[in-house]
Amino acid sequence: MARKPRVHYPGAVYHVMLRGNARQDIFADDEERHGFYALLAEGVERFGYRLHGFCLMSNHVHLAAQVGALALSRIMQHLGFRYTQWFNRRHARVGHLFQGRYKAVLVDAEQREPGVTAGASGQVSQCTSEGETSLFLPARVVARRNKFA
Repeated sequence: MARKPRVHYPGAVYHVMLRGNARQDIFADDEERHGFYALLAEGVERFGYRLHGFCLMSNHVHLAAQVGALALSRIMQHLGFRYTQWFNRRHARVGHLFQGRYKAVLVDAEQREPGVTAGASGQVSQCTSEGETSLFLPARVVARRNKFA
């Protein structure tokens, strides 16, 4: 049975979750987190979406992204493909890194605080919990030259 196409709302904010296959870690160290961060920056510049915040957990990622004319599915396809390629080369492996499709929840604009996305605000506390390998960086993403080009 075919999958239902995702609905695209230009200007909408989504809480996006991308999980490691079989709950495996998708970040082995800070270099990989910074590599993912660089790909986010590249995507912001290339595809013109806005990143309000993100949280990189050891085995999954949360993003608060506001899309423009380009559909979120295209943005996530690029991000997942590029990071998986780099991760697999780095670890001399093949195959899937992410489990299935990403999950995206539309964030209601009336529930958001100024400058904060409601869906991501609940995840920030998880990012700072004890015992979890994580990196939370502000959404002010600046594109830079990196090894993914």
